[in-house]
Amino acid sequence: KIEYGKFELVEEVYITEKLVQNLVQLGREQTEKKGLSFAVEVAGLPPELWGDSLHLRQIGANFISNAVKYTTNGSVKLILTGEELPDQKGILLTISVTDTGQGISQDVLSTIFEAFARGEESGNSKIEGAGLGLAIVRELTERMGGQLSVASEYGQGSTFTVEIPQRYADGGAQGNDYTVRRMVSAPEPRPCEL
Repeated sequence: KIEYGKFELVEEVYITEKLVQNLVQLGREQTEKKGLSFAVEVAGLPPELWGDSLHLRQIGANFISNAVKYTTNGSVKLILTGEELPDQKGILLTISVTDTGQGISQDVLSTIFEAFARGEESGNSKIEGAGLGLAIVRELTERMGGQLSVASEYGQGSTFTVEIPQRYADGGAQGNDYTVRRMVSAPEPRPCEL
């Protein structure tokens, strides 16, 4: 759809808690399957915002899926924060996912957001995927006027982050914010065979 010009943003009022809970549920389900721990931090989000929540969810889902895909043990952490914009009519929404996976080498980082690009590191041959997820994230982020970044150390893990401006639902400042200091889900202990 993006390639053929059929992609459109669908902006509307959305409930921030619903966006968070959808990503938390996805993260829990995926990390539990691999026995990874999952942590969540949320701060500074008003109850409602104006934007394209479907594509924000897609960005977060891509980050989470990639983190789980390239992490064999350890943890995945999801952070969603909001910082008020200078015009006080909205926030800069940040969605960030950090993993303790295999990381990305510096020579691959420069092309990681291009279509069909995948880190051809040893051990990746069994990992499925066409390499389109991050290219789609880049396109969505640019269309929504945001910025995308990645920090990674090979063998240590990666952090993928988007910052996208979102307007308050009523156009003015919001008083109360939706904050979850820290939610952590750890894998169930597995019985060991002697």
